[in-house]
Amino acid sequence: MNLNHHGSRTGLRGRSLRTPACPAVRHSGRAFTLLELILVMAILTIGFGVAAPALSKFFRGRSLDSEGRRLYALIRYGQERAVSEGMPMNLTLDNAEKHLTLAAEPGYETEDSKKVEVEMDSEMQMETFNTNMVAGASISTDPWNRSTTSRNRNAASTMPTIRLLPDGTIAESSPQVIKLTGRDGITLYVGQNRNRLGYEIREQAR
Repeated sequence: MNLNHHGSRTGLRGRSLRTPACPAVRHSGRAFTLLELILVMAILTIGFGVAAPALSKFFRGRSLDSEGRRLYALIRYGQERAVSEGMPMNLTLDNAEKHLTLAAEPGYETEDSKKVEVEMDSEMQMETFNTNMVAGASISTDPWNRSTTSRNRNAASTMPTIRLLPDGTIAESSPQVIKLTGRDGITLYVGQNRNRLGYEIREQAR
């Protein structure tokens, strides 16, 4: 069967067969009206309005959790440095500036080239609790307590400091619990574990 120049098909015996015309394609669906679009947008707006507070609380909780993990990781890193380098490490908690500073204790090194400084969330509050604090003066009985200058002592006493000793333990003058409070009042605690050899993250101060 062949096609001639008129577009018709020619059969085996030379007869011309007309190809039936294809019917026009018709769309059965109809477009959305303006009223329907407005109704859909209103439903989506209501749904987002209901879900937004829960999502906001979820993300703020995640932010608080990440800040707690960052503090915990910095403590662990300080312990590793103290053991490997054989000198005490000080982790200073500056709530006013929302700043954490980890460096070798003054008197062991003139300048710590490995000092780490971390910025915390600007809306987060840090509080420390220590049962070994008497009348605002820390009591330390660890064997690594070298005498330092009065300037260093005064600087260290102005803000809470976690002191990590060269044997991997925590000095008695260190805060036992650090309370982190987010912008919405949710709290998280980083406190010393039961054997007092490290810190852990928990939801209650206990």
